[in-house]
Amino acid sequence: MWRRGVGALTVILLAASCAESDGPEERTTPGGAGSSAPAAAADALVVAVPSGPVGLAATSDAVWAVSVRDESVNRLDLETGEVRGRVGVSGGPLRVAEGFGALWVTSFEGRRLVRVDPVGGEVTGRVKVGQGAEGVATGFGSVWVVAQDAGQLVQVDPRRLRVQQRVGIGYGARLVVAGESRLFVAQFLENRVLAVDPDTGAVTPSEELCTGPQGMAPAAGLLWVACTFSDEVVAIDADTLDVVHRVDLAGAPDPVQAVDGMVLVAAEAGPALVAIDPGTATVVSRTELGTARPLADKANIDLALAGGRAWVSSFGEDRVYSVPLPGG
Repeated sequence: MWRRGVGALTVILLAASCAESDGPEERTTPGGAGSSAPAAAADALVVAVPSGPVGLAATSDAVWAVSVRDESVNRLDLETGEVRGRVGVSGGPLRVAEGFGALWVTSFEGRRLVRVDPVGGEVTGRVKVGQGAEGVATGFGSVWVVAQDAGQLVQVDPRRLRVQQRVGIGYGARLVVAGESRLFVAQFLENRVLAVDPDTGAVTPSEELCTGPQGMAPAAGLLWVACTFSDEVVAIDADTLDVVHRVDLAGAPDPVQAVDGMVLVAAEAGPALVAIDPGTATVVSRTELGTARPLADKANIDLALAGGRAWVSSFGEDRVYSVPLPGG
């Protein structure tokens, strides 16, 4: 996303006018089958989407792509990748999450969370959450939004569309993900992860982990964190927040997902889809998808899993790539 100052986003709507923590840790360089040369993209779908795709989310029958410049959320067919529907969302739509029978889209400039009906293809509600609405996740009976510039994690009732709680997380946080018992927030500017109790709002910060933590995915007691500026993926203990593994990953790693005993990371350069074996903390494959350069914090990409495939947005190319899951 475009930033203003130190780490805040300024959306230009053209179309619409590290220190380590104590505890056990391992560092690995890329190894395995994908380390010597990038794998070719097999059976790839290359989908042209409206300008400026960032956020992705999967429902049972589609993948939804948020296009910030076009101010739209677009329905992509799981079989062909074709755009089969468009919902307009004003104010710089950025990220999207699925849950409670709806899509939840953050409007960065609009300072809102927008509810979209994925069946009817229409906006069904809005709620003000604060300046710089960016990351969004569902869990613990609520929708959670990172208001980046307001320095808050905002809890929203998905049915009444009312703010239930505001938790101070500091200016410059980016994304949020729900774990088994806590929420995790990527505090991008502070180079750490925050664990948040969903009931009390108590915040537990990690030590400084790396430079530019963004995408996160919980898996088997660990939280895997992509560190965009230091070109690495860090796995921390989900309870203690201590570093357990570091994996070097070139090309500005950004979003992360965990599935079927794999950790998948999308790097902005390309973009590329990288598979990590969480047991050995080694890279086992790297699939180059495009030819885009890293975004240098002017924008982001995203990763969703649906239909046995990985879907990766490419902001600079106005595309979404879809490839079979590694090993599938």
